[in-house]
Amino acid sequence: MRVALNSLTFTVLLSACFTPVDLGGPDGGGPDGGGADGGGSSDGGPALQRQLPGVVLVVDRSGSLASPVDPSDPRCQPGCGPGNPCAASCPTRASELRAGLDTALAAATGRQRFGLLLFPHVNGGCFPADSFDVSPTVPPHTSEATSALGQATTARHAIANFVANGGTPTAATLSFALTIPPEDARTVVVVSDGVPNCNDQNPNNTCAGANPACQCTLGPLSACQNAGSMAFQPCSHGCLDVLGVTSAAAQFVQRGQRVFFILLGADLGADLAQRSYDEFARAGGTTITCANGTDAECQGHGTCDPASRTCTRSHYTVHSAQQLSAALSAVLRQAR
Repeated sequence: MRVALNSLTFTVLLSACFTPVDLGGPDGGGPDGGGADGGGSSDGGPALQRQLPGVVLVVDRSGSLASPVDPSDPRCQPGCGPGNPCAASCPTRASELRAGLDTALAAATGRQRFGLLLFPHVNGGCFPADSFDVSPTVPPHTSEATSALGQATTARHAIANFVANGGTPTAATLSFALTIPPEDARTVVVVSDGVPNCNDQNPNNTCAGANPACQCTLGPLSACQNAGSMAFQPCSHGCLDVLGVTSAAAQFVQRGQRVFFILLGADLGADLAQRSYDEFARAGGTTITCANGTDAECQGHGTCDPASRTCTRSHYTVHSAQQLSAALSAVLRQAR
């Protein structure tokens, strides 16, 4: 038998069964109201009450990860790397990245919801990621705790088994990550072993001929004009892409999100890579803080500015699995 209840009857029944809860905020969507800053739906729909912070890991799996972390390490035969696999005993960028991420994820399992984007595309080249390896979204009829456990486990498995191949299309991959609603992941973490060099829209490419603005990541400028070894239009790729990454990172900030950057070694000159990643981090709204005003708090990431209580480096630079685990753990503690 169907019984019709008018809105007044329904309201009375609800008020008799439940104690009112103050959700806070002017719109009842969380401490800061609904929408991108208050845990509510970004399209103005019902608020999503998330208890666990959402984090998307954007992890580089480019071919350079086959290189040794330290080419002078006696465990690594001379010249080993992409196309010439290093001995199993040689610590490569890939082995350190896998171990460092696995340690941090194991410690954080159940404390955060995780998404994972491995890039470039599984087909390699300079094709960006176009699907999530792990989505940070909680599926319908699934508890947040259960979802978080499954996400971390699946992410660890994917990281342990990827094949290193291709270039570094960071900007386009971050643009794809923008498809996740802000309420599902307030924190984005980019982990890469080199500088971004795959962007058709890079104004510094060499499609119009020799371009002194191109900072070629493949060698001399002529290498970027003739970069035909990967499946992409040669002149569009190889040049350092700072503008594309900073633009994408800034879009996350506009949506109430933050983007952290962790650099494992570098493919380009150390100073240029460091400056580029600092630009990326600042565009993503992140810094490394030193609350007590001491250089020791920066842990090698520059020195402490006592006025702003921030380190002179805005991104994390790491050279081992242990350092990577520590850096990611530090970022996860800031996730909201």
